[in-house]
Amino acid sequence: VHLHLFLPCARRPRHILLGCFREMDLDGSGQLDVREFARAMRAVGVDLSDADLKAVFDVFDHSAAEDGGNGNGKISLIEFIAAMAAEPAGSTASRFYR
Repeated sequence: VHLHLFLPCARRPRHILLGCFREMDLDGSGQLDVREFARAMRAVGVDLSDADLKAVFDVFDHSAAEDGGNGNGKISLIEFIAAMAAEPAGSTASRFYR
């Protein structure tokens, strides 16, 4: 399953992704923590185990390494957009993109 198939805002123009990100960012910090990410996944009907949720979260958290993706436990807007645009191969969570 490709990520864009289960997240309604995937593969959309950046201004749409920005709106999705803002809706997910419950505390308005400009970054998504795992709690906000998990809530958004459940809201769109994606029910993952804690381990699988963490694996997907980590893909987002590292997806823009060249643009500041640092694996700091928060998903920035840049990381979010990079992950939504990508279909990573060989990542620890690549099974979610098949």
